[in-house]
Amino acid sequence: MELYTPPASPQPEDQPPQDLQQARAVRLSEVRRRRQRKKRRMLALLALLVVVAVAALAGVFRSSVTALADLGDSIRIGLTPGGSYPVKTGIGQLYQVEKLAGGFVELGEKDVVLASASGLKLRTIQHGYARPALAVGGSRFCVYNRAGYTLRVESRSQNLYTQTLDNAILVCGMSQNGSLAVATRSNRYTAEVKVYSPNFVYRYGWNTTDNEGTPIRIAFAPDNKRLAVACLRADAGQMTTGIYLLDTRRDSVGADIQAEGSTLLQLSWVGSSQLLAVYDNYTALYDAATGKERARFEYGDHLLDASISGKYVGLLLGTKGGATQLVTLGTNLNQLAQVNGTGAVGVTVTGTAVYQLDQSGVTCLTLKGVEKWRAELGVQPQAVVSAKKLLVFTGSEAALLTAPEQNG
Repeated sequence: MELYTPPASPQPEDQPPQDLQQARAVRLSEVRRRRQRKKRRMLALLALLVVVAVAALAGVFRSSVTALADLGDSIRIGLTPGGSYPVKTGIGQLYQVEKLAGGFVELGEKDVVLASASGLKLRTIQHGYARPALAVGGSRFCVYNRAGYTLRVESRSQNLYTQTLDNAILVCGMSQNGSLAVATRSNRYTAEVKVYSPNFVYRYGWNTTDNEGTPIRIAFAPDNKRLAVACLRADAGQMTTGIYLLDTRRDSVGADIQAEGSTLLQLSWVGSSQLLAVYDNYTALYDAATGKERARFEYGDHLLDASISGKYVGLLLGTKGGATQLVTLGTNLNQLAQVNGTGAVGVTVTGTAVYQLDQSGVTCLTLKGVEKWRAELGVQPQAVVSAKKLLVFTGSEAALLTAPEQNG
């Protein structure tokens, strides 16, 4: 009689190896995570579409699209690999440089170069203007042709619009939300000032006559609705600056400031209630509601350069014999420091320090004039800009400006 023998049990070697099972579990976990990330992205996109739809129904579709485009630029730039300082800009002769969304925009004879806060070169634009200038607001800027007829407004990623005007452009100003003020010559008046929305829709206008003069500076208030327009005119054989306070919600001039015998060089808002004006022979602080002068700092010496950062002012004055004098001013234009020297060619002030440029480097001082450190560059710096990082521009390069012990 033959006995029944059951089939043998699978041997351990017939089972999948334990490491293979773990690998499968890891793959399954990764698949689940990818699905969850995709689901979250889809939900975020859906929420974004809902926000856009609500904004459209609320009648603010265009401004919402502009804000979303700026946000999209920030996300794209933040996720783009690469980028570091120094940045090779290719601009040898620097005309103007401004901070832009943590990075910078630099204007040269033929080109405009944009870079991010991390040193990623974003764009190079050939403007082709004979007398180019920049107006910057938030994360966009306008490059225009002074005495020409064309301007273009750019974001960090693309051209937003290009306009050819009927009259020659004098000066432009841009608010933080992208509204643009353009002063042009006029067939009927001395000049016309027009304010456009971020999408270049006409919103407001003001005309100047010989009594006001020719616009030379435009500065928007932080609320994006008020602006100060500085005009220059000849008055009894001398140059006089008039600053006019305008509100795009009102038809009349709110207040005006007259600086007889003075030419305005820089104009800036200090918060929402004060104006800071740097003239060729003095600096003044004004009440933005009434135009009343609150403080003044006079200098009889020749003004070589000036810098404004919030409530702080840095002045570089030329004295007899080729010597220079660095002056810093604080709240209500009280003098914080006076430093005598030679060979200085420029000044940049920030909320915490002042930087003096000379033929071969940059010296960092406290706001009270105490030297902290010096960076020897070997060449003459063209500009120092306090963006998200402190930058120095030399030749065709933008580099980080740090204390010597921090280099390398």
